[in-house]
Amino acid sequence: MDDSLITTLEQIRSILKSPGGLKFKGTTRNEKYDWVEKALNRFNYFSLGKKDRGAVKAYLLRMTGFSRAQLTRLVFKKLTKDSIAAGVGHRNRF
Repeated sequence: MDDSLITTLEQIRSILKSPGGLKFKGTTRNEKYDWVEKALNRFNYFSLGKKDRGAVKAYLLRMTGFSRAQLTRLVFKKLTKDSIAAGVGHRNRF
């Protein structure tokens, strides 16, 4: 999805006020994770105030369809590891 024209918090708030409408159409989990990471960088998420971070997070929730808990985990992963990537599952082998 190309949302590069959305660069200000006022634009995000107007999108959030509009009924339904927009939805991100990513085919894979990695595409959605990449888009979330780019959006966090574009809006300088970690330097925003609490109210503005809430608006950005609501925008990401609406666009990706992730749950609130999943998006919180992704934001924390971006904060601690500086990138968002899908984890690899581990199995016990006998």
